[in-house]
Amino acid sequence: RYKYHNEKSAAKFLLLATLISFCLDFALELVLLNAIRNVAGDDGSITQIKDSLCFTQGGNEGQDALATLAGTIGDLALANIVLAAIGALCDVGSAVTDCTKARNTAYGLVPALLAGAAAFLELLLGGYNFLFQT
Repeated sequence: RYKYHNEKSAAKFLLLATLISFCLDFALELVLLNAIRNVAGDDGSITQIKDSLCFTQGGNEGQDALATLAGTIGDLALANIVLAAIGALCDVGSAVTDCTKARNTAYGLVPALLAGAAAFLELLLGGYNFLFQT
C-alpha cells in the first residue's frame, strides 16, 4: 500500500510538472512570436530600416536574409505553440482519465503518449531552431 501511494504521488507530480512546462512554453513562444512580429512584420524595424534607404549598396540582401530568418523562427515558434497546446490538453486529459476508471485502459494511455510525443517534437524543433536558425 505504501509503495502504491508513492507511485501515485510521483505520477501526479510528473503530470503537474509537464503541464506547467507546456503552459510556460506556450507563454514564452507567444512572447517570441510577438518579438518576431515587431522585428520582421510589415511595420517592423527591418522594414523601417529598409525603407529609410540608408543601405543602398548591397545592404538590402542582408536585411532580406534577416527578415527570412526571423520569419522562419516565427514559423517554428508557431509550431511550438501548437505542440505546447496539444501537450497541455493531453496532460489535462491524463488527469481526467486518472480520476476515472479509464486510467488502466487504452483511453488512459492515449493522452499520456500524445503528451510525450508533443514534448519530444518540441525538443526536436527547439534543437533544430537553436542549431540552424541562430
